[in-house]
Parts: sequence; structure tokens; C-alpha cells
Amino acid sequence: MCLVVVYVIWGTSYPAIRVMVAPAHGQGLPTIFGAGSRLLLAGMLLVCVATASRRGRAAIRRVEGHRLRASIRAGLLLSFGTGILTTFAARTVESGVLATLMATSPLWTALLLAVTNRHMPSTLTFLGLGLGIGGVAFLGSDSEFNVGPGIILAAAAALTWSIGSWYTAHVELPTQVLYASGVSHMVSGSALLLISTASGEVPQLVSGSISQASWIALAYLTCVSMTGFAAYSWLLVNANPLMATTHAFVNPVVAALVGILVLEEKLRPAVLVSAALVGAGALLVLSRDGLSVRRRLRRAAEEATRAPRRSYRRSR
Repeated sequence: MCLVVVYVIWGTSYPAIRVMVAPAHGQGLPTIFGAGSRLLLAGMLLVCVATASRRGRAAIRRVEGHRLRASIRAGLLLSFGTGILTTFAARTVESGVLATLMATSPLWTALLLAVTNRHMPSTLTFLGLGLGIGGVAFLGSDSEFNVGPGIILAAAAALTWSIGSWYTAHVELPTQVLYASGVSHMVSGSALLLISTASGEVPQLVSGSISQASWIALAYLTCVSMTGFAAYSWLLVNANPLMATTHAFVNPVVAALVGILVLEEKLRPAVLVSAALVGAGALLVLSRDGLSVRRRLRRAAEEATRAPRRSYRRSR
């Protein structure tokens, strides 16, 4: 279920970001304000959901300070840094192209894991990553693909997301995922809104010329931030980080289709072929990491069943 959320729902977020800041008709929301407000609203809703039940409140009271601080630092990379870079890139980059460029994040994550863990990824994982990067290279060969500030921002967003994923895999996070995600969202959103106020975006809001479609996109992105980041954090804690980042391989397919159908973006064969290549790479990486996770769970279950027997023999 978490993979479906980060695969499909996050894929629709790229066209929604474009509608929020650069709608087809009318004026869009200010860039920094749009990125910050959806994070702040999503964080407040996540904290409310986490504290709604008695069990959730009991788990929150047991959250250790260093775990919560680690969650906030991870959120600053995953939501603050990547969110603002992606939002600025969406102003000039098409949805399918933006999502395809974000597909480079698993490559950076694999390299970071290889350096820090001193364990090279499997051959099947390398093949999947190769297909994904090959898809991005094929997109770059398109004659209509022009390297500009938006492309550079999208590449920087992918790198920031990978660093955040790598950091999350190496720190202890709170077991209450909704609460931790909500707090990190609130901190990141509040910081972005302060920057928005300091940069003079408030007069654009009070002008009254913001498109209704932009407000609807903001509400939708708030829901996406609630479900997507929580699902992604759960995958980082309970699965291989490479499996979690394979969402970047499937999102281009969803983003390209939604952009063509809803935003009337141009049907570019290079985007579709590139999305097909990175989608195939996602399947390879996911199949390999999924097997390794199942094997670890099976091994842990076998060791748990053997433990009582060992203690019984020692007592005898």
C-alpha cells in the first residue's frame, strides 16, 4: 500500500505543483508560499491524526528527543530542500520531464549507500539503475530538451532527496511515523513561510488575482503531502532505502500521462520512451530488494523460533 501511494499519488503531484504555481489561466500562488503552506497544513493534520487515539498519544509521550530531532533534520532535506527546488523547477519544466529528472535520486542513493556501508549493490540493482539513467539520457537527446535553470533545479532536488533518504536510513527515527512526519512538515513549512514573508510574496496573495485552480491544487497537494511522506518514511524504516526511492522511476509515467490528459502538455515520444525505460529499471530494483527484505524477515522469524529451544537446552 505504501508503494502504491508513493508510486501513483506522488506521480500526480508534479502536474499539481505546476497548476499551483503556473496555471494555464490566471495567476498562480507565490512559489515559496505554495511550497510552505502545503507542508505546514499537512503537518498540522498529521499531528492531529497521530494524537487522535489513546494509543497514539501514549506512543508520542515515549518519543525520545534525539529521535525527534533526527526526524526534523531528515524532513528539512526531504521536504524543505526538495520541496522548494521542485516547486521552482515546476514553473518552467513540464510534468513528465520534471518527474523523469527526479529519477536520478536512486543512483545517488545507491552511491551513498555503497560508500558508507562498503557494500556494492547487486548486479540486478545495477542493471535497473542503468536502465533508469539510460532513460534520463535518452530524454536529454531530445531536440526539444533545453538545459536551463529549471533543469538544474530539478537535478539539485533529486540530489537533495537522495541525501535525505540516505540520512534517514542511518539515524534512529520515532516509531510513531505520523507524528514524526507531521512535526518535520510543520518545521519545514514554517521556515518556508518565513522566507516567503521576508521575500515580499504577501502582496501577491492579497491582490485577489490568484486562480481558483491554484487553490484547488494547493488543497490536493496538502493531502498528497500527508499520505506520501508518511508512506515514504515508513518504507525507509521498514525496507531497503533503494526500494523506497524507486518511486522516482514510476512517477514519470504517471506524471506524463496526467500532464498530457489534464494540462494538455505536448505528447513527446522521448518522454514516453524515457518513462518506459525508467519504469523497467524500477521493476528490476524492486524485485531484487523485495526478495532481500522477504529473506530478512524469514530469517528473523526462523531465529525467533529457535531462540526458546536454545535457552531450554542451556537450562538443561
